[in-house]
Amino acid sequence: MALDVQSALAAVEALNSEDAPFTVTTERTEAGGVVRATWKVWDTRWSSLLSAGHLSKDYELEVTLDAETGNYRFTERSTEVREGAGAVGDGLSANRTTSHTKGKFVVREHSTVKAPSVTWQDGTGRSWSGTFSSKTVKEPVLGALRDRGWRPKHDNWFSRLLER
Repeated sequence: MALDVQSALAAVEALNSEDAPFTVTTERTEAGGVVRATWKVWDTRWSSLLSAGHLSKDYELEVTLDAETGNYRFTERSTEVREGAGAVGDGLSANRTTSHTKGKFVVREHSTVKAPSVTWQDGTGRSWSGTFSSKTVKEPVLGALRDRGWRPKHDNWFSRLLER
C-alpha cells in the first residue's frame, strides 16, 4: 500500500508558523521520508545579587516514513541542561545537571524562574514561566500523517497513547 510521500511531507511542513512553538523540516529518502519537528523555546538565564543560573531544554520528534508499507515510526529526543552558581552559607556553590532521553515518552512539565533579572529568547523581566508538553509537537505532526493514511506499524491503543 504505497502512499504519497510528497503530500505527507508538504502537510507537515505546512505546520510551520511564527506562532508554533516548534519547527518542522522534512527530507525525502529512498524508502520514503524523514520528518523532524524541533521544539524551539526553552533557553532562560537568571541572576540575582548572590546567584545566577541557566535552564535550557531541547526536544526533537523524528518520524521515518516507509512509502512501501504506509507505516511510520518515530523517536523522541530530549536534552535538558540546568546550571547554577551562588553563595551558600559561608562558601560558594556551582552545579550543572544534564539529562538526555531518547525513545518514546510522554512529557508534561512546567518551570518557573523568579529573580531580579531574567533573560529569555523573547525578552527580559523579573520572572519567566514555561510549559512543555510533547503532545504540543506530536499531535499536529502525527495527526497530519494519519489524515493522509499513514499509520504506525502496530496501530493499537498503546501506540496511540504514546502519540500524545
